[in-house]
Amino acid sequence: MRTKAHIRASLIRRRRAIPPEEARLKSLAAAEHALCLPELADAGAVHLYLPMAGSGEMDTRLLAERLASAGIRLMAPRIDGDGLLSAPYSPGMETVASRFGNPEPPAPEGPVDESLIGAVVVPLVAVDRRGYRLGYGKGFYDRFFRRLGDSALTPCRIGFGFDLQLLDRLPVDVWDEPLDFFVSEEGSLRLNH
Repeated sequence: MRTKAHIRASLIRRRRAIPPEEARLKSLAAAEHALCLPELADAGAVHLYLPMAGSGEMDTRLLAERLASAGIRLMAPRIDGDGLLSAPYSPGMETVASRFGNPEPPAPEGPVDESLIGAVVVPLVAVDRRGYRLGYGKGFYDRFFRRLGDSALTPCRIGFGFDLQLLDRLPVDVWDEPLDFFVSEEGSLRLNH
């Protein structure tokens, strides 16, 4: 089996090679499929990543707009040390770049009630059919899900990416936290973990 580093480099290269208009259309299709998931449509709040410019990540902006127009509260990640925190987000909001360059909402003025989060839309480099996700290798989402679980919070975990990012099997480490669904331009897939 190939190493995580090799898989990561290969899939980031393939993802970035998707022409911008094709990526936009695939992001629109994926958003439509995601909106059909009751776990997302019925969530009190959805925590979703904001795509990093130049990364080739699936764009979540249309999904965010549609969720907000349906009255679903949105949150987006902010990096805090080696962890992720949730911050209120609304489409069109001015963001700031984290130390890794990903867009973040401004720091909230007070505590954010993460118990409202019914679903988390997660970026990924790859995902396998068991639900194991390969990210950028920093472990932020694994620690985020563990922290929520320590507080007895179990939101639905939804990977959002291009169909080419779905693999049969990834190498797994003991700290890897599995996802519940993978949504791409081809549809949504419940993952078997």
